[in-house]
Amino acid sequence: MESVFNIKVICESCLNRYIKTAGIILIILMLQACSRNYYEYNALEIHIPVEINIVESEIRGRLAPLRFSDAGGFNLRITVYGFSQGAEIINFSSGDQFSTVRGKAWIKALVQVKKGEEIVQADFIEAAGDNREELLDRFGSMILEIAVRQR
Repeated sequence: MESVFNIKVICESCLNRYIKTAGIILIILMLQACSRNYYEYNALEIHIPVEINIVESEIRGRLAPLRFSDAGGFNLRITVYGFSQGAEIINFSSGDQFSTVRGKAWIKALVQVKKGEEIVQADFIEAAGDNREELLDRFGSMILEIAVRQR
């Protein structure tokens, strides 16, 4: 009777050790899978129509945190299709008084993640700001959010 009890105690301690080890290995594997589950880019394409008063370097400069490598299989493509530096609104009131209000600047774009010619992800974004710098900073932040999103 005593030997059966000893075997049972030994088996329970082995089982507990096995469960703990398996749990730790599972957690490590899950963390590794999450850390590698981001798009890796090999190119950045920025398309801006001639009529829009933005220079490509203004956008590219705000995307400096992105890392590119030849091993990455995805392209990040940004197509700007709308832009306003903010309209100036002049209001006339009685007594020949007028006031000037400046509207917010805004930009609209299509951001695509592509693998070859296949579109993997597409997002239409719109950013607004009180001035050009604030607008472009917000626009860059929105693109970075999309670019580092998990697949």
